Amino acid sequence: MQYWLDESFALNAASVLTILAVTYFFVSLYTQLQNFLLGLGRTKFLAISSFIMAVINIVLLLILLPRYGIVGAAWAYLISLLPVIYMMYYLEKNILKLTGQAKYNLLFYLKLLITGTIFYLIILWAINPFIIGFKSLLLFGSFSVLMYLFLYYILGFYEEEDIVLVRNYFKVLYERLTSFIH
Repeated sequence: MQYWLDESFALNAASVLTILAVTYFFVSLYTQLQNFLLGLGRTKFLAISSFIMAVINIVLLLILLPRYGIVGAAWAYLISLLPVIYMMYYLEKNILKLTGQAKYNLLFYLKLLITGTIFYLIILWAINPFIIGFKSLLLFGSFSVLMYLFLYYILGFYEEEDIVLVRNYFKVLYERLTSFIH
């Protein structure tokens, strides 16, 4: 961020954005969970869980915001979303009656953590030195999405059905583009 913002602002904003990046991972889980529970008509469980998360957020804001400012607010938001983990567990065990999902989920998140760590190190040591301005940030930022997906593939973390799905997607995309051009 130091390429288009003041250095001190960029340093403060970077810590907030790092916390919010993790927070929005939980928000993405919660959004899917919320839609699923609404579809199942489990509004009471959803309302109680949302209320608990809101209370946690308000209490933590009252504690952390005066002392830590915007960074405290980011931490409060992240911590208030941690009940989403329990909500996922509750949904799988009590509503969907799934067993053995904990091992699958743990393995999946471990794969994401491994890929994310390697990706971060590559960005830090190999890509970051080439980012000298906003244009190079946009270029390498866009490239990094593909690089992450490729790294996940190289590590062998994609399941076969995922690979087939991606191949079919690109096949249909190619066919539509060629029919559009001709």
